[in-house]
Amino acid sequence: MTHREKKQTMDENNNKKTQKKKKRRRNKKLMVSTAAFITAAVVVVFCIYYVYYKTPYFNLIGVDIDGNLTYSDEYIMEKSGIEVGKKIFEVDRSKVKENIENEVYVESVRVVYELPNKIFLDIKERVDTYQVFFNNEYIIIDKNGIVLRTCNEKLDLLTIESYTDVVYNIGDIYNLQALKIMKKYSMQ
Repeated sequence: MTHREKKQTMDENNNKKTQKKKKRRRNKKLMVSTAAFITAAVVVVFCIYYVYYKTPYFNLIGVDIDGNLTYSDEYIMEKSGIEVGKKIFEVDRSKVKENIENEVYVESVRVVYELPNKIFLDIKERVDTYQVFFNNEYIIIDKNGIVLRTCNEKLDLLTIESYTDVVYNIGDIYNLQALKIMKKYSMQ
């Protein structure tokens, strides 16, 4: 083998060794980065667990209610099923929404977590819009035809007179097919 061939072979060997060293360094850096990421993730999870379960930081201290005119706040709280003192994320917002929307005058409700320790209920109520006169009583309905209540006195609402038998349930949609508008805001 000539001197040149020997030198070329040595250069190739040196290049291979250098590449192996670079590859080892890269692998070592990757392992250190991965270990640091995993350690940081474990620390964050532990801190979240500790703050949520071992401190009173996320204990529910109150509920703010807006848009509620028909029912008392105490009644809404009772119907919602929300328990003050529980952890805020233990409150099932969809269940609270369903419970409150079962009330006749509640059209919709938004349930929002107010971190760290409150819940906000934004209630949109149904409004008395029409009164249907039938069988010497007035059936009060909203703009969507939901029966809200009955009363014996005429109110300052658009009056509709029914010429057919009326079967209704409070909270259900009233069938408006057989009705005739009699007076608007009658003075009687």
